[in-house]
Amino acid sequence: MSKEPFMMPPPSSNRDPLSDRWAFYGLLVLLLWLPLPLGSNRPWAWGLMEVWVFTILFFWFLDRYRNPRPLEGVFILYPLIFILPALWTCYPLLQLIPLPERILKLLSPASLEVARIAGMTGGWRPISLDPHLTLTAWLKGMAYLAVFWLTLVTTTTRPRLRLLAITIFCCGTLQALWGILSGNMLSSMGLHGTFVNRNHFAGFLELTIPVGFGLLVAWLDHQSMRNRPTWGESLQHALHALGTGKGMVSILLVTQFLALFLSRSRGGSAALLCSLFIVTLMTNQRMHKSSREQRLILPLLLVSVVAGAWFGLEHLVERMLATTLQQLDRWEIAVSVTGLIRDYFLVGVGAGAFATIFSMYRNPGLTGEFYDHAHNDHLELIAEQGLLGYLLLALAMAYSWRVMGRAFVQRRDPFARGMLLAGLAGTLSLELHALVDFNFHIPANAVFFMVVMAMGLQGAAIHHPNRYQVRERRQQHV
Repeated sequence: MSKEPFMMPPPSSNRDPLSDRWAFYGLLVLLLWLPLPLGSNRPWAWGLMEVWVFTILFFWFLDRYRNPRPLEGVFILYPLIFILPALWTCYPLLQLIPLPERILKLLSPASLEVARIAGMTGGWRPISLDPHLTLTAWLKGMAYLAVFWLTLVTTTTRPRLRLLAITIFCCGTLQALWGILSGNMLSSMGLHGTFVNRNHFAGFLELTIPVGFGLLVAWLDHQSMRNRPTWGESLQHALHALGTGKGMVSILLVTQFLALFLSRSRGGSAALLCSLFIVTLMTNQRMHKSSREQRLILPLLLVSVVAGAWFGLEHLVERMLATTLQQLDRWEIAVSVTGLIRDYFLVGVGAGAFATIFSMYRNPGLTGEFYDHAHNDHLELIAEQGLLGYLLLALAMAYSWRVMGRAFVQRRDPFARGMLLAGLAGTLSLELHALVDFNFHIPANAVFFMVVMAMGLQGAAIHHPNRYQVRERRQQHV
């Protein structure tokens, strides 16, 4: 019998702590709310998000202090899963520490020069050029980290993880239906749901669509995977499945794909298809290959693309061909940001301070009056946090993908593979889209990114109840 190294033992107790229960359902309510007020991309909306998350976290810690219990799940096998993102989240605090001129000159001579131009010579000054915006960015980051923590500590059971995935998928379905029913499907502006920008709407669907694929894979059972049906039996089974929960998820997946293509987001559509293609290729590297998964994912992906082509993919391709990279303001912004990065290469200008300094570096060819983001989250992160901050985040993401990737290749449990598929494809897609947009500055998308990643990481460690029942019976007979 093959060994499954990524399997955690079942929870030590059947007791469901009240703090975990209320924290989990509070998190689900937050997920349902976040996309509605323009993706929560307004100060009052993300302020409400911070208060809500920190309140849940406070009462969770208070209960754990009164009733100590060990952590379970992915924390046991992979403690760096949380430590690395926490280190990156705390990095902006270092940019707020006042430093003497000689140290500031060593770390960021351009920051010292800006202070001298502004007439602020002498004394100690922080690295950040705008401490207020850096503090605001740090509070947001702490809220995202708190969501990541709460997801990891409250979804250590399969029913919780399944309910979380269903909630995320339902959020994507509501956004897709809202966009299709409230807007002109053939409008050149593209669908945008409750978001202001169609690219951010597409970024949200990039996270929910892989969760739908993950749910379908999670519902596969080992018995059906052992028998290889004929084409006639497969067709009969597919027609029968349309009336089941799997069939409903498949139909809603096609609907979400349709909304994605009708958003006319070039980066979003390309990033999602690329990430799904990469994860599909990974199935061929698995130790225990599943032909059922390939027969499930590939045809559904093909149907989704065909449906999009019928309604909106043609217009999306036309938009791609009609617009060259050199004609986009984003290209001019990227060229301008490289100059900014050159001057603040090591420690950056301060988290959230991009808009404060960018006007000094903007290319004269830019047509807009004001740019608060670089339309490239990777470049903006390097500009704001320097090489040190970017490497901290890159290390955290690389470690998470390594954990999920190894588990996806080695695990046999369909439920675990479904969660891993969602985590890998969703996070990879938004990271690719970040090369041409700023989805990570939209609170709803940033929170869902953290939740989907945590869901995938839990898939690497979630226990398989059937296997433990077999082991227990064998031990009883010995």
